[in-house]
Amino acid sequence: MEELFASSDFISIHIPLTPQTENLIDRKIFASANPDMVLINTARGGIVNEADLFDALVTKKIRAAACDVFKPKPLSKESHLLSLEKFMATYHVGGNTQEALDRVGIKTVENIEKHLL
Repeated sequence: MEELFASSDFISIHIPLTPQTENLIDRKIFASANPDMVLINTARGGIVNEADLFDALVTKKIRAAACDVFKPKPLSKESHLLSLEKFMATYHVGGNTQEALDRVGIKTVENIEKHLL
């Protein structure tokens, strides 16, 4: 992972939160990161250690970060991350596009029909 972070301009996290992935992205990984890298986490809060992310942004170990998920959720309004210009937070709404909502609605109806018919 250190090599991936060192050679990447963008890292987007898409893994489940498990005991093995909790705090997977931490101080050690950020230490090896490309300083121009942007981190995006839309997977689960807890995969990225938020205190270590804050330090990585303040010390310019990475360029910027955007997160849609936090641990605990929602992100506290007092979080130091929110004070950073190079950090963007959304509140687990990144996947709420009209297309995604349409697909969820269609799949729900299909599942109901399957069980009723």
